[in-house]
Amino acid sequence: MAQCLAAANIYSMLFVYHRLYDLPVLIVSVIYCASRFRETSGIVRLCHAWSLLATMLALNFPYDRIYEHYTLLVATPVLRATALPCVTYLVLSAFGALSVATFLEPSQTEYIPRDSGFRGTSYV
Repeated sequence: MAQCLAAANIYSMLFVYHRLYDLPVLIVSVIYCASRFRETSGIVRLCHAWSLLATMLALNFPYDRIYEHYTLLVATPVLRATALPCVTYLVLSAFGALSVATFLEPSQTEYIPRDSGFRGTSYV
């Protein structure tokens, strides 16, 4: 359930380079990734670390410097393709890393076989 909430928060901020005031919604995914980083290991831990790092970079990106260079200089195609949508690239990579971590992480639901003696509750 928490994985879905964190993924939905990141996905909702995917195209946010023009609405920077909405970025604090990503705090929910930061808390989730930080908690899972401590509890997992291996590739899953690296995916949570990258998702956490990319989200923190998106939250603390120096927009004023980029826009200052954008207004002072002629906007080249390279600047338009890399620097301005950089936050979108960071959020997209955080979403991808969280998706990979969710896929690789074992399920937390327990399987109960039919012949285990568990019959459930009967409502008669």
